[in-house]
Amino acid sequence: MASVTREKLDDGTIFGIGNPLLDISAEVPTTLLETYNLKANDAILAGEEHKDLNETILCDFPNHHFVAGGSTQNSMRAATWLLQQPGVCVYMGCVGQDKYHQLLHDAATKAGLTLSYQVYVDPEGHVQTGTCAVLITGNNRSLVANLGAANHFTIDHLDDPKNREYIEKAKIFYSAGFFYTVCPEAVMRLCEYADKNNRLFCTNLSAPFICEIFGDRLMKAMPYIDYLFGNETECRSFAKHQLKMDTTDVRVIAKALSELPKKNTKRPRVVVITQGPDPTILAITGKDIKEFEVKKPLEIVDTNGAGDSFVGGFLAYLALGKTHEEAVQAGAYCAFECIQQFGCTYPEKPNFDPTTFVAFDNMDNNSNNNRTSVTANTSSNTNATTTSTTTIANSSASASSSSSATSSSIRQSHKRTFSESDSSSRTERHLCSFSHLWIINYLSSYIDDSNSTCLQSESFSPVNTPYSNTRWSLKLYPRGLNEKQHTNNNIAIFLKYVSGTMPTIKAKAEFSVVSRNNELVMLRSTNFHTFSSGNDWGYSGKKKNI
Repeated sequence: MASVTREKLDDGTIFGIGNPLLDISAEVPTTLLETYNLKANDAILAGEEHKDLNETILCDFPNHHFVAGGSTQNSMRAATWLLQQPGVCVYMGCVGQDKYHQLLHDAATKAGLTLSYQVYVDPEGHVQTGTCAVLITGNNRSLVANLGAANHFTIDHLDDPKNREYIEKAKIFYSAGFFYTVCPEAVMRLCEYADKNNRLFCTNLSAPFICEIFGDRLMKAMPYIDYLFGNETECRSFAKHQLKMDTTDVRVIAKALSELPKKNTKRPRVVVITQGPDPTILAITGKDIKEFEVKKPLEIVDTNGAGDSFVGGFLAYLALGKTHEEAVQAGAYCAFECIQQFGCTYPEKPNFDPTTFVAFDNMDNNSNNNRTSVTANTSSNTNATTTSTTTIANSSASASSSSSATSSSIRQSHKRTFSESDSSSRTERHLCSFSHLWIINYLSSYIDDSNSTCLQSESFSPVNTPYSNTRWSLKLYPRGLNEKQHTNNNIAIFLKYVSGTMPTIKAKAEFSVVSRNNELVMLRSTNFHTFSSGNDWGYSGKKKNI
């Protein structure tokens, strides 16, 4: 299920401006960190002692690779990747006149971006294209950044005839907060252009130090900002230093940001605050706060670039004219994929379907419920918002049984065994909407046994089904295990991933169906696509005593 959308956007729909950096990544021995006085899982600005680090990586580690980095450029890549539409994003920033410029250009072009780099020529040849060395040691990484030419962008680059064309074609403008330190004049020109021409201007708080030291520049742009992104730390820093608020409640701060004065009052300001694994906050002028639970992958490799990826996914769906809720889902998906890779990178193709990426929908029919969940994680830091998610173990208690099946139909097959018709039963809805993303996230969120051989969910009863008198559990066997290594009294349905469907996680999953009389009901599905799309479930008719 790799289709994201068939809608075609115009080239240059999204315009990004920021600080371009060439990420140079390589797996290195820990001795290299020691040589350059570096630490694992650290991020620093390059000093004099690191001046030949990039060349060392290029010469001594042939398996190095290049990624077009920098916050805004990351977001543009994420949007392009999710949409699978090269040319939909235009990116602008300043680079040097050197080989890193060409390497960066090649990497960004390969990612599908349309580029308009300003080239800074240093008479003395000391200022190079911005770089970031990414040194990977096992599951750790150390970042060494050199902003270089990225700091030398000038507003006259916007006056280039070709760049004026890019600006005129754009429907959405985006700049990370980092760029406000480089050329705030360019930011303001784009703000004013967007306002006069009914285009969207979006920006990001980016870092606590931006909010504290350069917050006045953000405040100057604020009346023009239609979409504001940030994380909880940046949000609190901005509230403290610019709004003079004494609260740390992210929901309260997000609401305050959404209500700040705005020039174009015909459309509200939308504020989106991410909180790592905690709920994402959505605040819209004049509306109630909404929270979205965050989907957790089975394994987190590197959170670097997750925020940039979220923004890219959000902007992609914003450009498609989707709802804010759908845009949050798209952003969450891009971040979900990013944190399973080293660096801000993604699988070859997206595998996003909003109908299955959301593990739990709001099924309580409660008009006061403002939380939407995009994961099985139900943690919350506030009691002011009710949650639509509960554990599966509890969902069976609130559901009523209404359907049955004859024994003859059971012996043949069950088409959509778990009915979607009863909106009061979460269990039924979710068991018929499996996808590889859903099951892995579900299992990783309800763990009883966290050892390396088996992850097991809480047990539950599938009400309103022929098995309403049984107890069920879900299990995930991580990489490398096969059917023979499963115990006989646990085998039921194996979901086998088809090559290319789930490139980043290789796993098998199973159902265990244990009835009250200790009999094992054998159900099998050998075709994952058939199973996940809700087609017939083969029923073996065999039972084993446990």
